[in-house]
Amino acid sequence: MVPFASASGIVVQLHDHAAADPVQARLSAALADASLRVLYWLEDAGCWADAAGTRHDPSEVAGERATTTVEQHGETVALIDHASGADAEALQAACDGLAAQFASEQELARLRTRVRTLEATEQRLLDVFETVELIVIAMDLDARMTYVNPFTERLSGWSREEMLGQNWFQMFRSGRESFLERVRKGEFPNRDQSTIFLRPGERREIDWYNVPLRDDAGRVIGILGIGRDKTDEHRARRSQEVAERRMQDVFDTVQLIVGQIDLDGRLNYVNEHMVRISGWTREELIGQDYFELFRAGRRTFLEQVRAGEFPPYDQSTIALRSGERRAIEWANVGIYDEHGELSGTVGIGRDVTDQRRAEREVRELAAEHEALERVATAVARGMDGDAVFPLVAEQAGRLAGADGCTLLRFLPGERAMIISNWSDVELERVTPEGRIVPISAGPAMEATFRSGRPERADQLPDEGGRPNPTGSDEAIRSAVAAPITVAGGMWGALVAWRIADAPLPSDTERRLGAFASLVGTAIANADARMALAASRKRIVAAADDSRRRLERNLHDGAQQRFVSLSLALRLTLTQLETAPAAAAGHLRTALEELSMGLEELRELARGIHPAILTERGLEAAVDSLVTRSPVPVQVLQVPDERLPPEVEAAAYYVVAEALTNVARYAEASRATVAISLDDGLVRVEVSDDGNGGADPGGGSGLRGLADRVEAIGGRLEVESLPGAGTRVLAVTPCVNGEAIEAAP
Repeated sequence: MVPFASASGIVVQLHDHAAADPVQARLSAALADASLRVLYWLEDAGCWADAAGTRHDPSEVAGERATTTVEQHGETVALIDHASGADAEALQAACDGLAAQFASEQELARLRTRVRTLEATEQRLLDVFETVELIVIAMDLDARMTYVNPFTERLSGWSREEMLGQNWFQMFRSGRESFLERVRKGEFPNRDQSTIFLRPGERREIDWYNVPLRDDAGRVIGILGIGRDKTDEHRARRSQEVAERRMQDVFDTVQLIVGQIDLDGRLNYVNEHMVRISGWTREELIGQDYFELFRAGRRTFLEQVRAGEFPPYDQSTIALRSGERRAIEWANVGIYDEHGELSGTVGIGRDVTDQRRAEREVRELAAEHEALERVATAVARGMDGDAVFPLVAEQAGRLAGADGCTLLRFLPGERAMIISNWSDVELERVTPEGRIVPISAGPAMEATFRSGRPERADQLPDEGGRPNPTGSDEAIRSAVAAPITVAGGMWGALVAWRIADAPLPSDTERRLGAFASLVGTAIANADARMALAASRKRIVAAADDSRRRLERNLHDGAQQRFVSLSLALRLTLTQLETAPAAAAGHLRTALEELSMGLEELRELARGIHPAILTERGLEAAVDSLVTRSPVPVQVLQVPDERLPPEVEAAAYYVVAEALTNVARYAEASRATVAISLDDGLVRVEVSDDGNGGADPGGGSGLRGLADRVEAIGGRLEVESLPGAGTRVLAVTPCVNGEAIEAAP
C-alpha cells in the first residue's frame, strides 16, 4: 500500500499499451532491408551507439553498403547503415514519420551507454579490489560490512561469509565508531589511520583511503575503505628512527666532523663536533650550501655524487668562520630514498691539520738536521771556508725553499762582506764574493742587523723589486734574513730570497733562524780553523822575520864590532914586545869596541823581550812606553800585583803597538791607557781622539797582536770609526794569577 496524504475517492486506472516498435525495426520494414542498422551520435560521449547502448564504429561499414546521416535542426542525430540500392525518397518518408522517436531513442541510447560504462567501470574496480594486495571493505552507516575483498579475508583470518553483515568496529576492535558519527554529520575524512586486531589477536596498523558511497539522490549511504597495511613499514621506520637516533647520538659524541648534503650541496644534518669546530650554530649551518659556506672549492665532488661515482675516501680543506683553514680526511657514504635513488651523501671527516703540521715539522726538522750535518761534516773534515761557506749558503737556501741565498759577514761601519752566493735559478755567480756592501743594501738584512732577529721584506707585484746578487735580471721580490751569532756577537747573516711573485713561506723566518743559530757553531769552528791556520802562518812568518832581523842586526852591528875587536887584539898581541905604547892604545880602543858591542847586544835583547818588564813589572814598563810617546798619554789604571809573564807580555805589546799607531797614523792630541784585573779577566784598553779608520786586517801589527792575545785564550777588538778615534781592547783570562792556555 502506497501512503498518501488525501484522496477525493476517484481512482484512475492505467492501461498498458503495446510499445511502439524500435526505429530500426520500422525502417527495416519500410525499406525491406533486414540488415539495416541505426546508430546514434552521443555528443557527450563522443561516440556512435545503437539503441541498446552498444558502441559502434561506422568506419567498419564495408561491401555493398551505404550510410545516410539523419539531422535535426542542423545537428547530427543518427546514422543509418543500409543496402546501397535503397530508395532515397522512401527512406526520407520513413524517417519523417519517425522524427519524434529518433530523439527519444537517441536519449535512450545515451543513458544505456552510460549505464554500460558504469557497469564496466564497476566491474573493473571489482576486479582490482579482488586482486589488489590492499584491504578493501564497504560498510553502511551502521558499520555493517557489505563487501570485503579476498585480501581482507586472508589478512584477517575470517571468511567473507563470516564478515558480511557484521559490525566492522566490533569485529576488528578498532574502537573508532566516532568515525561514523563524523560521516553522519557530513565530515567525511578522505584519509585516516587506525589499528585493527585480526582473528589471531595480532595487531596491525592501517592507512585508509575513504570513498563515500552514495544513492541516486547523492546521499551518503555508506563508505568504501581502502586500507594499506603499514605495520611492517612503521615497524621498520621506527627501527630505522631508533637506529638513526643512536647513530646521531654516536655522531654527536665522537670527535669527528659529520655532515649530510643533498644533491644541491645543501647541508641537512651536522653533528655537534662540526658545530663546535666550524664556529657557526646548527641553525646557521642547516640549509646552507656547504661548498660556498666552507669555501671547499670541490664542486666536482658534487658532480660525481650526481653521477653516482663519488669516491668513498677523499681529502679537502675547509675554511672555518674565523677564516682558519683545516685539512680534513673524508669517508663518504651515499644516502638513498625509498626508491633506491641516491639523494645525497654523508661525509665523516677527521681533522688532520695538526697531524700534518706535526709531520711537516718533523720533516722540516729532519731536513734542518741533515743540512746542518752536511755543514758540520764538512767542518769536521777540515774543509776551509772557501768550501764550507758556499755549502752553508746552499743548504740554507734549499731548506727555506728559496731561489737563492747569500751569506754575509758584518764589518765595522755598518758594512757587510758577501762571503758566498748560491742560486737555484742562476748558476753563474756574477756578483763577486768578497765584495763589501752597505747594510742598507737589503731591507731584510738591515732589519736583522738592527733587531738581531730574523726579518722579512716582501714586495708587491707592482713594485720594482731589488737587484739580484747573482747578477740575474730577475729582481728579488721576497727576502728573509736571519742573524748568525758567533762567540756571543752578531757575526753576519743568511739572506734567503725569491724572485717569484709568491713570497717565501710564512714559516721561513723560523726555519732560517733555527738553521742560522745552529750553523753559527759550524761557522765559528770553520772561522776559528781558518783564523788559527792564518795565525800560525803569521806567527811562523813573524818568527822567521824576527830571526832574519836578529841575524841582520848581529851581522851588521855586534858581529862587525867583535870581528874588528878580534883583529885589534891580534895586532896588539904582536906589538906587546916591539911597541908597548901602541899596544896600550890598541887595548884602550878594543875596550871601547867591546863596551859598544855589549850595549848593542843589550838593545837587541830589549827588542826580543823588554828587560824592564821582567825586572820591574807591567806598571814600570808601561810608564817607559808612555815616557817615550810623542803624543800625551794618560795612564788611568794598572794593577799593582804581578801578573803571569805571558799576560804581562801580551798587555805590554798591546800598549806598545797601540801607542806606536797613535804616534804614526792617528794625528791624535791625546791618548789613554787602562789595564784592569777583574773576575779573572785582564782588560787592556788604549783609546785616542784621532782620525780613526784603522783596519785590523790591513797591517801586520794589529794582526800580530790579535795572534798573541788569542794564543793565551783572549780576544782583541778594534773600534775605529772614521773621525771618531780608535779604541783597542784586549781581554785575556787570568785565574788565580795564572793565564788560561788557548785551546790547540
